[in-house]
Amino acid sequence: MNEYLLEEKLRRDKDEVCKIIEYLDIPLSTRAGGVGTYIRSVSKEFKSRGHKVYLKDGAGRLAIPLTNRNFVGLSNEYYDIHHLHEPSTLLLVNRILQRPSKVKGILVATVHAPIKNKIFGTLYSLSMKKMYENVKLVLTSTSRNARYVLRHGVENVCVIPLWADTFFSPKQNMFKRRKYVLNVCVVDKYHTYKNYPMLSRLGKLLRSKYNIELIHVGIHDFELPYISHVGVVSRTKLRAYYQNAILSVLPSKGPYEGFGIVAAEALACGTPVLVSDDCGISEYLTDEFVTTLGDFERKLAYMIEELISNPRKLVQKAFEESKKFGYQNCIKVVDGIINLAT
Repeated sequence: MNEYLLEEKLRRDKDEVCKIIEYLDIPLSTRAGGVGTYIRSVSKEFKSRGHKVYLKDGAGRLAIPLTNRNFVGLSNEYYDIHHLHEPSTLLLVNRILQRPSKVKGILVATVHAPIKNKIFGTLYSLSMKKMYENVKLVLTSTSRNARYVLRHGVENVCVIPLWADTFFSPKQNMFKRRKYVLNVCVVDKYHTYKNYPMLSRLGKLLRSKYNIELIHVGIHDFELPYISHVGVVSRTKLRAYYQNAILSVLPSKGPYEGFGIVAAEALACGTPVLVSDDCGISEYLTDEFVTTLGDFERKLAYMIEELISNPRKLVQKAFEESKKFGYQNCIKVVDGIINLAT
């Protein structure tokens, strides 16, 4: 069906449900960080409105050696909307195996972490430029990523932050905290942008100067010095870790931390955060919770002393910040996609 006939069909059927397929480049059997939160909640919102939603995640599909992710191919079956989430791993493989002319329906893409290194970034850029020729709407979580896709000739770009207010619990006593600082991330050979050397330095500083433990939650293929690893936990237990932490830290480096939803999750629990200005979420946070990597350790020490002496000010400010990352942002995403089709 060509574009004109598709638009005519959608115009005729605008009061009927849309048939939507969502593609995710990693398996949803894992927590999948902000990606998993995003795709689960968007799917749920589509379904609550009566639309037929189909999900293809990366489980069991062809792995791409360059990315530590999984390839998700486009379907030949007719759908009103193809929603490609994090299309960074489609690359040229997708262009070879599935030509754009075979895609039946409107293409919508979301981008949270564009790749910018010299070799792989060039390949990625060429692939994205080709794919964006067929995309009608790009949703991105930060303005820096919006500028990236605009350079590829995309005209319809919408910047909407991710959401994390599902972690809020009205039963929580936000001022009763245990003696630890929290880090939530993946620790393996592929995720070095999480800044493992700094995490260890922070753990040493907290232990030696304040007798405070730095706890890491998440997948870890190796142990970090001065860090207490607890591994992967359920969302219920993760919420408890957030709620009881004095502070949550995310000292990521480079462009790969497209957003950093773990910081938004912590804020939803009233837990102050300290993130590097390389993290996408830093665009939305006030100066109290953001610093440069060069100043990270000094700012951490300052915040710890503040939280020990007078925690209420920072805790209340953290909860106020969390309102920027509410579920209404998910509703904006779904509205944008549906409006495009109807």
